[in-house]
Amino acid sequence: FWKRNIDEVKDLPFDVESRLIEEYCTPTTLCYLVRINVDKTKHVVYGYLTRPRAEGKYPVVLCPPGAGIKTIKEPMRHIYYAQNNFVRLEMEIHGLNPEISNETFKEISNAFNAKNNGYLENGLDNRDNYYMKHVYQGCYRAMDYLMSLDCWDGKNAAVQGGSQGGALAIITAALHPQVTLCVAN
Repeated sequence: FWKRNIDEVKDLPFDVESRLIEEYCTPTTLCYLVRINVDKTKHVVYGYLTRPRAEGKYPVVLCPPGAGIKTIKEPMRHIYYAQNNFVRLEMEIHGLNPEISNETFKEISNAFNAKNNGYLENGLDNRDNYYMKHVYQGCYRAMDYLMSLDCWDGKNAAVQGGSQGGALAIITAALHPQVTLCVAN
């Protein structure tokens, strides 16, 4: 099942939008807002990618989120990764652009929860329609994206997270053969 579902997305060409966010850059680091298409349908993930400003080859770190429908509001909270020569992607899994207003986000989140009885149970009766299937595929694609970057060192690929993010870290490490380190809190 998972081999088929990973094969379904791993060979798709990358459809990624990346935009430098000047307000989150420092003299030694860069920050980009990225949008990654997950599959052939409508599923996307967003994230803030931080990296050292200096040219070079660096380890990559994927950080999936803890539970809940939330967006990334503090990309600078983890800038120390880039300051210490890592490329880090802090991602969200629900396709919500972190730049939307808090009011719009709250409306979307409330409507989604009301309609779907919580995303963790959405489609649970059918593994092909289970909400988390595209989340797992999204984590796989996000890791592939990190490893496609010219600044990746070609060997060190970590995934880390806490709570639901810890589970997603374990799942991503299990599904992706090139992950070399998994940290699950």
